[in-house]
Amino acid sequence: MRRALLLDLETTGLDSSVDRVIEVGVCLYDLELGCPLESYAALIRSPDNGAEKINRIPVAALVDARHAIEVWRTVSMFAYSADVIAAHNAEFDRSFVQAAGVDLQKPWVCTMADFPWDGGLRKLVEIALHHGLGVATAHRAMSDVELMARILTRLHEMGNSLPELFLRAARPKKRFVAMVSYEMREVAKRAGFAWNGKEWWRMMPPEDVEALSFRVVQRD
Repeated sequence: MRRALLLDLETTGLDSSVDRVIEVGVCLYDLELGCPLESYAALIRSPDNGAEKINRIPVAALVDARHAIEVWRTVSMFAYSADVIAAHNAEFDRSFVQAAGVDLQKPWVCTMADFPWDGGLRKLVEIALHHGLGVATAHRAMSDVELMARILTRLHEMGNSLPELFLRAARPKKRFVAMVSYEMREVAKRAGFAWNGKEWWRMMPPEDVEALSFRVVQRD
């Protein structure tokens, strides 16, 4: 674990089976040195943007943007130099990358769920503020990637071993559901479990289950 490719996407919606990627931002980051090495961001051509109110990318900017094949070719070149792909809410980003027919051929880790953030923090902006980092912009691919890089650099400055954190984050995981009452929901949330409308769940290494203060059940 020497280099990580930090990645973020902007999409036309939340469903990778029908929506599309319209922006990609990546940063090749040196985990040993705790610093970014090289970055790339580009819009992807699209006739529409159903999430314009959120990402604020005007359709006019997408009409003459680069073709998807050009953008993904460059991203794949960045990934070739990395040992791992890191994204905040990696399950979401990975589903869109796969739907685009792209295989970056590296393991993925989630900077939201796979890292032991204090207080069970999950939102990127909250994690940055917790570490004393100012946030000027959000909801664009490159600004979120740069924020991830700044958080990692701060962790490095605090004496954390980033390669060790990433090795731990990359361990094989299973899906677990928390058996908690409504009153215990905040305990599950602080432990990194997410509510999907039916249950509190999390992908996590089986060996970490014993450290939980509540019962969980493994789901296939």
